[in-house]
Amino acid sequence: MGSLVGGNAVFIVMFATRHSALVYLLGIPFDRAILFHRWLGRWSGIVLFLHFIFESIFFSQNLPAGSNDTAISVVAKEWVDNEGAIGEVTLNLYGFLSAIFYIIIFVFSLEWFRRNKFEIFFASHALILGFFALGALHSPKFRLYAYISAALFIIDILLRIFLSSIIIPRKTTVFKKRSDTLVQVRFPKQVPWAKPFYKPGQYVFVNFPDISRAEWHPFSVTSAPDDEEIEINIRALGNWTRKVAALAAESNRVWVRCDGPSSS
Repeated sequence: MGSLVGGNAVFIVMFATRHSALVYLLGIPFDRAILFHRWLGRWSGIVLFLHFIFESIFFSQNLPAGSNDTAISVVAKEWVDNEGAIGEVTLNLYGFLSAIFYIIIFVFSLEWFRRNKFEIFFASHALILGFFALGALHSPKFRLYAYISAALFIIDILLRIFLSSIIIPRKTTVFKKRSDTLVQVRFPKQVPWAKPFYKPGQYVFVNFPDISRAEWHPFSVTSAPDDEEIEINIRALGNWTRKVAALAAESNRVWVRCDGPSSS
């Protein structure tokens, strides 16, 4: 079961990256790939939970009989008895901690948290680093999956930095309410070398640091591919978009970060 989780984890990361082989080789857009990310993540969570339960039962049954030892005390004794060497018990503890990290991510990725507590949803995903690190310590077989996943993630981040302004925000040139529920937003394209990547029918992810530094949302690009600026129109339908409309009522120039373009 552990190897199944590790193999699935590679695809979970791949489906979550916006610049992956799925996009460039298979033509699968990110908005569809992210659905596979969610489904596979939930399936892997179930498999990992079962693996965690079975291993926990096995671990508890193999504690010293008739003693008051706990899992932590057994690990400590093993560490001392083996002069700091990492033994089987310690490796199992790494696996348990790795599973706990994944379960936390699993819980906070549920729909209610994603829609109502996005910052918690977003922050909890940082635990994936602990999941892979502890998983690699738990099993040498898992290290290959961790290395591949790390490579996919790093490549994606580098491409996003190269093509977008995900780090350095830009000031909007137009940020105004066209109606009570519609906000027009225009801002300069991120970098000159990204212009050839713009095509009709694309969308971008935008972030307004004045609202939240962590929350990103996708919107269709309504400007032409050869325009010097990107235009999007945001309709106030949810909590975050209503905050955008409220911000537009207060200021006509705000900082915006952009990630894209992406194809539908």
